[in-house]
Amino acid sequence: MIRMRTLVVPNDLQSPLERQIVIRNITKRDWVVKIKSDAPRAMQFDADKIVIDARKYVVIKMKFNLNELSSYKSGISSKIFLFARPLTPYNENCLRLWLTRENNELTCQLSHVIQLMVTDKVFSAEKLVLDLPGYATAIDPVPFAIEEDLDSRCETAYNIEDDTNTARRIDDQLLEHARLIVRRKSKMTPEEQEKLMVKVKNWLEWDKIVHDGGVPIPAWARESIRARMEGGFARLNDLTIINVTRGFAKYMLEFHKGKTLTGVAIGYDARHHSRRFAELAANVFVRHGIPVYFFSEVCPTPVVSWATIKLNCDAGLVITASHNPKYDNGYKAYWTNGAQILFPSNFVSIILAFVREINAATKLKFTYSAFHGVGYRYAMRMFKEFGFAEDRIVSVKEQQEADPDFPTVPFPNPEEGAKVLLLSFATAEAYGSTVIVANDPDADRIQIAEKKSNGDWKVFTGNEMGALMTWWVWMNWSEAHPDVDKSDVYILNSAVSSQIVKTIADQEGFKSDVTLTGFKWMGNKADELRKQGKHDGISTAAMFAEMAAWLETQKKTLQDQLFEIYNKYGFHLVRSSYWFTPSPAVTKELFASLRKDLKFPDKIGPHKVKTVRDLTIGYDNSQPDNKPVSCEDSRC
Repeated sequence: MIRMRTLVVPNDLQSPLERQIVIRNITKRDWVVKIKSDAPRAMQFDADKIVIDARKYVVIKMKFNLNELSSYKSGISSKIFLFARPLTPYNENCLRLWLTRENNELTCQLSHVIQLMVTDKVFSAEKLVLDLPGYATAIDPVPFAIEEDLDSRCETAYNIEDDTNTARRIDDQLLEHARLIVRRKSKMTPEEQEKLMVKVKNWLEWDKIVHDGGVPIPAWARESIRARMEGGFARLNDLTIINVTRGFAKYMLEFHKGKTLTGVAIGYDARHHSRRFAELAANVFVRHGIPVYFFSEVCPTPVVSWATIKLNCDAGLVITASHNPKYDNGYKAYWTNGAQILFPSNFVSIILAFVREINAATKLKFTYSAFHGVGYRYAMRMFKEFGFAEDRIVSVKEQQEADPDFPTVPFPNPEEGAKVLLLSFATAEAYGSTVIVANDPDADRIQIAEKKSNGDWKVFTGNEMGALMTWWVWMNWSEAHPDVDKSDVYILNSAVSSQIVKTIADQEGFKSDVTLTGFKWMGNKADELRKQGKHDGISTAAMFAEMAAWLETQKKTLQDQLFEIYNKYGFHLVRSSYWFTPSPAVTKELFASLRKDLKFPDKIGPHKVKTVRDLTIGYDNSQPDNKPVSCEDSRC
């Protein structure tokens, strides 16, 4: 599955060339990109100079007179940029233009990443035309095939129709309001009004794209970057993937200064452009002298974490947006210890200590869904390794194969509960399953549902699953290690999780610790305690199935056991919710207003606020010094 690939990048890409670029690849085939030197018309221009810089960009610098672009006079600010159709899952050839005003001239810099040894085509054009409302149109593109020995399975199939509504959405109410103003206050004929409305619509569309795309590069949230696949610095595209990877590579070289790096494990999911982005990242790492272990096919996120540890890599990378909608993608990075996802080494011994005979003999039937992600083959193999008979596991066929468009579940997040399990319910009813197990698209999250005695389905929350798993792991571990000092045993949970984990730890005599939300925090904390092991949605799915099979021998269900946990340790209630914000800037502004002067509300409706804890800034007013007891954030 994992094999070493050496990517060679030519050394002769540095020198500036006039009028013509010749790029020589490892098979000694010449690729030529030409810009014709015809005299430009008002909306057409020539290149003064063509430069290939160290990042393999073709930089075309050109100038044209602002007076010739009278249509743009009112719309051009001191510094703007335009895109040749934003990069979406349906349009991979994205040209990027930046225009800067200098006196009465505009300098246009066109930057297009040459996909050396990455894609099946290299973009070329005889001339470039800037048309309204700002597209850069390539005339007579010339494709070039890549070398055949890179990977026989390196196939890019982006032949889906261009969904312009995806990239260029505008407010319909605003457009209709503009239409009414034009009708009421202008003396134009209906034909003239329609022509004007076309320009108004273009302006509204492109104004939003320029504004949204021009904000800074996507910020790291928890352990990853996630954003929409479009043109712009705030989106995920070739340019941002290359820039982020360059930063990652330079940080690795600085952190391990003087040491020979062992490499980076790189994987990717089945989303649009995931493999393309992964190969771009691989090129960047190799260009910085860092070896690459590259997965030859899609794989679950936890497998890359495992490979990072198993192959003794300095870092790992997965191109995935996990459970986000189909238009998004993401960049998930790991460090040497495989964190984000890491668990104490005894986790492995627990799995090996389970009784396979119970699993093989169970009468329970399980329904599994991969949510159009990469988990199906891995989960089926895991169930088999755990001893479950093949006829005990039924897959939701409509969702078992990877599909980057997620046709049956637009927001494939297991945490959304019953509304994302509709096909799972139908499959379970048809085949007589009583337990449903589902993974998110990159197989690092899980959802469990169980049929109730009245025929309805109980969908467990993350906190309820956490309580069950805490009980299950502790019961098995303590029975297998009766002589181990409990004070040396830790269990980790995130700051936003239920406190029932801490309650169980306190009553049973082992320790609990709180980390910030995200597997990277838990993985790094676990690495401080135990240096090996891993945790993921695939093995957790099999563990829940095994838990249900064992409870069946005790004539109990998962729900019965959950109530026993509550009866013993106390009932814990958690209410959580979320809101979508239109941009990271709005989110930042919202939290800044909440944290202003640390003046938090003392009541929410009729309810009194007892304590406020904000681990992001290291604040907890339940403590004498207002500092949280456990905080992994460097600002605490």
